[in-house]
Amino acid sequence: MLDAAVGAAAAVGAVLSLRRPARRTHFVTLAAATGLVLVAILAGSGGAAEPARQSRLLTGLVLMMLAIVPTDAASPPPAWRREPS
Repeated sequence: MLDAAVGAAAAVGAVLSLRRPARRTHFVTLAAATGLVLVAILAGSGGAAEPARQSRLLTGLVLMMLAIVPTDAASPPPAWRREPS
């Protein structure tokens, strides 16, 4: 259930961040990924990590790395896009 909720939050945040007024919505993915990592860390029993826990931890870390990339990362900065006067 947690995995589906994190996936849905990441997908909704990614789609909403495509609109200019909500361009910072991709940080919802960062919050969801942080929650996923915290759940994986706090669910540990001290021994060897179970495969599901390892999967949540690595998925959360990858989502954290991707969440900080802005939506228009392939475009030049706004100052460069303007016509020279």
